[in-house]
Amino acid sequence: MRTFMQRVIGVIIGLALAASLTTACSAADRPRSEHELVVPLSELSGLALRTLPGGAQELLAVGDEERTIVAMPIEAGAPNPAKARRIALPMPEVAGGSELEGITVDDDGHVWVLVERGEIFVFALEGDRATELWRKPIVFLPGHPLAAAWEADSNARAEGLALVGKRILIVKQASPAALIELIVEPERLVAGQAHELSQMEDASDLERVGDELFIIGARSALICAVPIPGQKGPGTSAALDCRRTWPLPANLGKGKTQWEGLAVMSDGRVVVGVDRKKFDRPNIAVIPPLR
Repeated sequence: MRTFMQRVIGVIIGLALAASLTTACSAADRPRSEHELVVPLSELSGLALRTLPGGAQELLAVGDEERTIVAMPIEAGAPNPAKARRIALPMPEVAGGSELEGITVDDDGHVWVLVERGEIFVFALEGDRATELWRKPIVFLPGHPLAAAWEADSNARAEGLALVGKRILIVKQASPAALIELIVEPERLVAGQAHELSQMEDASDLERVGDELFIIGARSALICAVPIPGQKGPGTSAALDCRRTWPLPANLGKGKTQWEGLAVMSDGRVVVGVDRKKFDRPNIAVIPPLR
């Protein structure tokens, strides 16, 4: 694990990178939204694409207030909110909202959702009905290099979720931002190898794209591509540097723009979402493929 001073230096470097991108990228350099759309969901926090029988795709969205998935078909190259449907999730009520922060779909079509405090639920979807298949807490064993950081702040824990075959990867939001592999045990998911994200001030969502992982950061204001790390035992491995970075659109509609959701469509175009209490103005944007 890096020393405190090394972490401070890493944060400074990350801030400098974000600042340099903000300074260097004029409005013309930043991607322009092809579509700006309203998803009827408060505090949108995670996005994923799901392929249906027959090949049609739909965008799935979760937010950290509701125990709900909002599903929208992909039509004419964009999600269609006019046909959005809400799928209630059979989850226990918890004070402070659902804390749903990440969502992904496995090879069997089952939908996985990540809870910030440290838990994963897996559901089978049939029409507008969700059936829980299993749920497991995320556990950091004593001695894990990030155990203290995980316990220190329950609001800077699990934010994004991706599957690489049978491997489960999450991102920790901040202090430090990190990529963590989870080891499956009968009753729990145990934190394994961890990689600090050296150029990210924070991490908000995670998406597998080919042999890379794309990570979006709300405060970092960029998308970072990192290699999928090889499998190793528990502990902190070398920090992961971004192979490539892309700035995000300067804004989306009016008001604060805090990018949180990320999904990549089959044609390479990218859907990004923002966290807002109200959904009276656009909260997702479709941008051109990242080059």
